[in-house]
Amino acid sequence: MKKQPTTSAIGRREFLAATSGLLAAAVPGSEMLPHSSGFESPLPSSPVPRPSGNLRKIPIGVFDPVYEHLSLDAMLDKVTALGLEAMEIGTGGYPNNIHCPLDDLIADRTKAKAWLKKFEDR
Repeated sequence: MKKQPTTSAIGRREFLAATSGLLAAAVPGSEMLPHSSGFESPLPSSPVPRPSGNLRKIPIGVFDPVYEHLSLDAMLDKVTALGLEAMEIGTGGYPNNIHCPLDDLIADRTKAKAWLKKFEDR
């Protein structure tokens, strides 16, 4: 019987289990979360350094099939209320095109403008 080589690689679960406390301690603002690092004693509170210069905002969004059970307007109201700033809209294939009726939008420029305005208004 051939002996299996031993490797030092660990799986994703083992990595997360082994490092989650360290990662939580390294996240800016984690000192505001009680026991987020998993240590018995809290971390010493020190001001979190802020980067200088222009900060670039990263929009937080969602892929629309998550809300396939909602109409376009209801979905946009929901994600706006959640504070999300970006949407990825499925236009066919696997996610289908529940919120983007491509044939209608291509055939009628007025419908396409009205569809786009719903996103711009929110």
